[in-house]
Amino acid sequence: MDAAKAMWALYERPDLAPDGINPLEYLGLGKKARLITISTTSGTGAEVTWALVLSDPAEKRKLGLGSRETLATMAIVDPIFAMKMPPRLTADTGWTRSSTRSKVIPQAGTMISRTACA
Repeated sequence: MDAAKAMWALYERPDLAPDGINPLEYLGLGKKARLITISTTSGTGAEVTWALVLSDPAEKRKLGLGSRETLATMAIVDPIFAMKMPPRLTADTGWTRSSTRSKVIPQAGTMISRTACA
């Protein structure tokens, strides 16, 4: 999701260097495209945050970037993805499977959200 946020920003602003994705810079996102995120695991909340981390292999570093404008236009959280994960991964990422039912129950604090870009 972090890469998708960066690609969206750089698609909209080809003049921008990746390290220009910061909260102090007006990016003007949403004029060419929208970002819809679909989480396939649960736990990090990356689909509803504006922070992103990119790796720079040439410099052997990670860049912590973000802008309030890199919030997804829409975030889709579907528990069906968690149901298809291995049980250990499901447990480690914040979803529990009821032993008596076949439905997935979100843990407290799990976000199901729809956000709008300004």
